[in-house]
Amino acid sequence: MTTFAFVDTETTGLTVEDEIWEFAAIIRRADGTESTVHLHIDHGWGLVDDLPEKFRADHDARFGSASGMHVYTRSGAASIIHAALYGAHIVGVNPAFDAGMLERLLNNWHGLAPSWHYHLIDLEALTIGYLLARKQEAGSPGLPVDVPWRSNDLAAQVMPMVDPDGEPMYHRHTALGDAQWSRDWWDALTNRGAR
Repeated sequence: MTTFAFVDTETTGLTVEDEIWEFAAIIRRADGTESTVHLHIDHGWGLVDDLPEKFRADHDARFGSASGMHVYTRSGAASIIHAALYGAHIVGVNPAFDAGMLERLLNNWHGLAPSWHYHLIDLEALTIGYLLARKQEAGSPGLPVDVPWRSNDLAAQVMPMVDPDGEPMYHRHTALGDAQWSRDWWDALTNRGAR
């Protein structure tokens, strides 16, 4: 029975030296039930200093006691994440990045190998294929978006991104907000909810 995990991480940067400070996954089991794992993770505080100001301010405003969330040790978080993602297909926006960061966390802090299925589902790639098929059905050649594309622009072609009052529907660039966005994007593509 297939389990999907809509995953996102917030990190101290994009390099192999950087670390995860926030993790979220919405786990959807084959029977349709869901559970959420949302963690703040201890990390090298010096790494935060190199974040762009916008992301540094977000980190400082939401991390740990600033938001009332418990902060897990790296080892404790690795153990929880390993168990939560066991056998799941990770779905996300550029999930290879998140999976790579998670693999380092599991290996470096708990000696664990990835527990998730090795086939990652990238919503951007899936959406490009979906939009290409729609264009071909309409007899229109070419790419459906400009390259390089923006994930917001791709998602907006298959699902609403703002509510009726014009407010954003997702807390983007937060692990839980982006996991929710990924889940709804997946549903728009797989449940024929795409426009």
